[in-house]
Amino acid sequence: MATRTFVAIELPDVVRGHLITAGNALVESDPAWSGEKWVARVNLHITLRFIGSLDESAVPEVVSELRHAAAVSEPFVLHMSRVEAIPSPSRARMLWSVAEGDVRACASLASRIADALEPWAGKADGRPFRAHVTLARARRPRAVLPGALEAASRALHAGSVASENRVSVRSATLFSSTLGARGPTYESIACAPIGSD
Repeated sequence: MATRTFVAIELPDVVRGHLITAGNALVESDPAWSGEKWVARVNLHITLRFIGSLDESAVPEVVSELRHAAAVSEPFVLHMSRVEAIPSPSRARMLWSVAEGDVRACASLASRIADALEPWAGKADGRPFRAHVTLARARRPRAVLPGALEAASRALHAGSVASENRVSVRSATLFSSTLGARGPTYESIACAPIGSD
């Protein structure tokens, strides 16, 4: 039996809370976005590598390779900085919260994982890795009203201290993804500590 899988950085709940606040602020500034596909709070994460369909028999080897790739990396710190429309505010397909901080360390970890899991995930598409959290997906490309992104970015930091938007990355997690009528359900398969060698 096969399951859809991906590797991601889990987020502290306080960070997820600020991301939800930012999304609410955007919808308040641009109500047309309320009908788009918003990611549930429990599902907010930073994807390191999408694997796709993975046979259960391959899971132990994938976990072993993931743990090795994480072990030879170093822990790092990210923080959620702002909300962006992808690919552009005039024809947005997605809304992201972009991570800043040790983004090179994060990209290096993502690259190691991509290389280690290539037999199962295929070759990386060559696009530069950008650490981010997907907040929403548009059903079709649409504009974001002027000021809505700024309002969301302000809300991300309003009333918070810097440490509340801080993500201390000490592990990567292999998740399964099951699609349902109310959206996907993610379950942790295995955790890979970073810098454990």
